[in-house]
Amino acid sequence: MANLFGQLFTFRPREDYSSIENFLTESFAYFLRRDKDVCEAFVARVLGRKIKIEGYDLETQRVERLPGRTRFPDLELMFRASSGETYAIISEHKWNSEIRPEQLADYQEILSSKDADHRHLVTIVAGANQQREAQLAPLTLPIDRTHLLWEDVYRVLKNLNKQDSLLGEFLEFMESHSLNPGRPIDSETMKAFLSSLDFKAQLTRFTNKLFYEHSWTIIPKRYLTKPEIRDRYGRVGIEFRTPGWNPTLVAGFLYDPRDHMVTLTRAESVDLFLRIEADATTNERIEEILALLSQKGKLLSTKGPRVLIRDEPGNDNRWTLLIVQQSLASVIKNSFEEREQIEAIYNRLYEWLNWLFEDPSVETSLSSLKPMKSATEPEAEAIAETS
Repeated sequence: MANLFGQLFTFRPREDYSSIENFLTESFAYFLRRDKDVCEAFVARVLGRKIKIEGYDLETQRVERLPGRTRFPDLELMFRASSGETYAIISEHKWNSEIRPEQLADYQEILSSKDADHRHLVTIVAGANQQREAQLAPLTLPIDRTHLLWEDVYRVLKNLNKQDSLLGEFLEFMESHSLNPGRPIDSETMKAFLSSLDFKAQLTRFTNKLFYEHSWTIIPKRYLTKPEIRDRYGRVGIEFRTPGWNPTLVAGFLYDPRDHMVTLTRAESVDLFLRIEADATTNERIEEILALLSQKGKLLSTKGPRVLIRDEPGNDNRWTLLIVQQSLASVIKNSFEEREQIEAIYNRLYEWLNWLFEDPSVETSLSSLKPMKSATEPEAEAIAETS
């Protein structure tokens, strides 16, 4: 049976990000309005303690006027507790857009004008990067703040154990868009990954969260024109392609090394990896580039990962100018929740990318590479046979 929220989401306007965020807000607000148990559970998560609500009023996109500007908070909740105390909560929601500190500052100002005993500013976002931005926003008014992820909201709703088919569909919708907490990766699953479709699905989920919920601006702009998440050549990764494939940068997970013609760093794991690839037939004589990458690679390899340059022993694929590999198990060994693991993986990739691009001479050298003989997508697919 088709999921109601999935169907409605398909027909939402898609001109900008606010439409999908508004859809998510209105869906969540629907359950807050219709069931006081849901509202009390959400308030408990925000305040860090249980509150018995006597009566409440909830509005979305309410018009709030400030000097010279108008704001429309995603959600405003006013309620009276059984103790007689009154509360005002403004909640700002993000999915695919960035946190704007000036917007949060305005919401603090709006909250300060509310007639309530307690005032609280909440942000609910999809990714850890957005959550950090909200936490670091320079807000000055003495108003309490709570910064949540949508997966926290998912937990609140799931833990209610409501026999509510519509709520169940909303939870399914959140799962289908990776807004729920996922399973962490464990060593036993990695050992069985060749026969585990679930594990490849986990790698894809992790890759999506890495791509959509974190910043990649450390990578030069020419690689960011059309990044894609692909599962091919024994890897699940983000492909940052330049228009002429000169070069392409790939960051992700290597689970079958045969096409890349390397070995995994540990037999019982998959590798986190970073690869620079370019057409070997049009870039036959690139000794200066390889020498520069080799010089930098020696420095990085002292920090733990294996670094191989083209034509070095262990790297038998001439399309690979550079490949950095490290056992995924070692990267996430001290992380036991999905969110912690994704942060550990991102931090390691960011460390490698910073190592690569902090020296401008590297990108200057790479920009001299020649494009593929034909960089059209159908012919680019032929790399599967040779890269």
